[in-house]
Amino acid sequence: MPPKTRREVRAAVAQAKAEGKPVAPEFQEEIQIDVKELVPFAGTCCALVSCFTDFPECLGCDVEAALCCIEIETVCCKTSKNPNTCCVCNENSCRCVYPSTIAKGMAQVFCLDARFALPCDKDVPNVLGCCFVTCCLDCGLQCKFMEKIGTMSGAINN
Repeated sequence: MPPKTRREVRAAVAQAKAEGKPVAPEFQEEIQIDVKELVPFAGTCCALVSCFTDFPECLGCDVEAALCCIEIETVCCKTSKNPNTCCVCNENSCRCVYPSTIAKGMAQVFCLDARFALPCDKDVPNVLGCCFVTCCLDCGLQCKFMEKIGTMSGAINN
């Protein structure tokens, strides 16, 4: 049975990527922003604010968050790579789920990417920095300016 909800689609995309299989074109829009491609503006251990400038993907808003057993998703004014859909005007969901983490969230609002996780994980690395200067990444000291997370030493390799 093909996935229908955004959550099912994202789970199918994650599974395909983990197995090294190609992702179907109709699901390409569901691929989350890769943290390795972000340039951190500020980080406070388990929270990270970055610039996201890929166009047209930076248009609109995409929010996912989970706090204990409450999970929300919101998409607004996003372009679509699905040939049958030109744009997602507004899509929301809120549900009670079995907890898998204490707290985790990601929000992309135009060129701003903000994310948090407790505990930190591969989507939200432990970053300490301010004003585009990154002082610490995953407990490794460094001083980098305007550099993508994926190019810094100690970056997550997953």
